[in-house]
Amino acid sequence: MDYFEIANSMPLWIAALIPILIILFQAAIFTRKAIDTGKKMGIQDKEFKKVAKVSTIASIGPSIAVMAGMVALLTSVGGPLGWLSAAMIGNISADMTSATIASEVMGCQLGTSNMTVEALANVAWVMTIAAGGWTLVATIMTPRMEKIKKKMVKNDEGSGKKFLPIFSAAAALGAYSYLTSGYIISENNTVALEGEMVATVIGFVAMFLIASYNRKVKKTWIRDWGITIAMFIGMAAGVLI
Repeated sequence: MDYFEIANSMPLWIAALIPILIILFQAAIFTRKAIDTGKKMGIQDKEFKKVAKVSTIASIGPSIAVMAGMVALLTSVGGPLGWLSAAMIGNISADMTSATIASEVMGCQLGTSNMTVEALANVAWVMTIAAGGWTLVATIMTPRMEKIKKKMVKNDEGSGKKFLPIFSAAAALGAYSYLTSGYIISENNTVALEGEMVATVIGFVAMFLIASYNRKVKKTWIRDWGITIAMFIGMAAGVLI
């Protein structure tokens, strides 16, 4: 049997569906808990709706970027593995790297005729174990973050309360810098004017201009759609240039 037939077989679809249903169940539980807690804090229904609207709009750009990368994954490892990977982790580039290395170790190449069932099995193992590291770290570290926060925020009037927003902003900048640096700096530590770099820089400039403009006009729709518009501009620039 061809490896791609196995990669898209019904048993694999069922196996991928089970953890995805668990993820959806967890999301529903967390959403319900958040709403119940928010109501106890005095948050009104209209504010919940506003948050849901803003979150939905902000997720459009990243979702399209993930979907575009997922197409390459689907044509290489099949629908079930690609679907499971995008649903659990969402880091398509990392999964593609894992799948490529796992297939090359077996002497095969993804998406080609020399791909074997044994190589597909190896790809599935490597992708799953690699993704498990992300989940394991989040499981271990998340409960401890509240303790770290309490240590940083000593009291309501203490210096910790002022430091926490700075720490959060620095962590976000570090995370995004790490994610974008690989698209700007090549393997030999040089900067090349290529599509990925153009998309990154143009997207940054677009977001900066949108945010600066909205500080003056203070339009809600610009604030809500700003990051999505900037991502589309960056992606379009990367394709055209």
